[in-house]
Amino acid sequence: MKKSLACLLLLSLIVGCGESEHTAMLTDFEEDYCVFSFQSGGLLKFSGEDQEQKFDFFLEMPHGLTANNSQLDDDFTGRGGVVDLGMKAMRDITEVPLYGYQFALTPEEIRPGHTYCVRTASGEQYGLFQVIEFDSEAATLKITWRYPAGEPVVNASSKLTEQDVAAIAAQPHEPIPVTPQFITAALKPGTWERIGKLEVQKTPDQDARTIELTLSKQIKHAHGKYVVIETTDEDGVMKGTEIHRYDPLANKMYLIRVNTSGLMTRFAGTVDPNTRTVHWKTIPAENEPRNI
Repeated sequence: MKKSLACLLLLSLIVGCGESEHTAMLTDFEEDYCVFSFQSGGLLKFSGEDQEQKFDFFLEMPHGLTANNSQLDDDFTGRGGVVDLGMKAMRDITEVPLYGYQFALTPEEIRPGHTYCVRTASGEQYGLFQVIEFDSEAATLKITWRYPAGEPVVNASSKLTEQDVAAIAAQPHEPIPVTPQFITAALKPGTWERIGKLEVQKTPDQDARTIELTLSKQIKHAHGKYVVIETTDEDGVMKGTEIHRYDPLANKMYLIRVNTSGLMTRFAGTVDPNTRTVHWKTIPAENEPRNI
């Protein structure tokens, strides 16, 4: 375990409105080797592997705040993440997003007054914290927090992690209501075979040739919002997973593709319902692997 985690220095209880909210002051881990855990009630002195499984996030300056997620670092064991809910009071939050969690927040993304939802290390529970004060130079972060956070609901975030994609793909089929703009929703659930052609250019060692590739695509819907397409080759070897969704407010299609190596690419599409086509553009990756 790296020694650049977060430290919890102060913990006090505030009681009001029938709920318990707690106040905590975090500093860099190297001060006294403490981590933050909702399950443990805040302060958790790091001392071994059992803490690796329980802590949820830490302050690591100058990088920012980092969640316990194994995809971020091999030393971590969790499935945690964090998402910005905006300028909302914790007492007003009863539902939290199911997907779209980042692995970390940069110092610029730690905003006073904003409330954040944290997916805990277990990947199954959620906690809230609101930023009261943040001093990047002094490496101190004062927050109020609440646990549990609320009921997780399906959201329309385009920032899905590889774990989110796997979780959506694992859901049972749930038909999507008829939406003319949702082009890929017209793809009927089932298994479909597709033959593609790959043109190989001539080289000094061999002539130009065409290779035919037979791919099998298994299509289903999930949460009534997503189209899931899992592609395998003619030998049944998985080649990748795609998640499609339609954002009615932006009138945009979004596509996230993950291959078997874990490489994720994202696309945004402009919808033309008259020709039933989508013009796709790649969304550049930002701050990989913290935010995908």
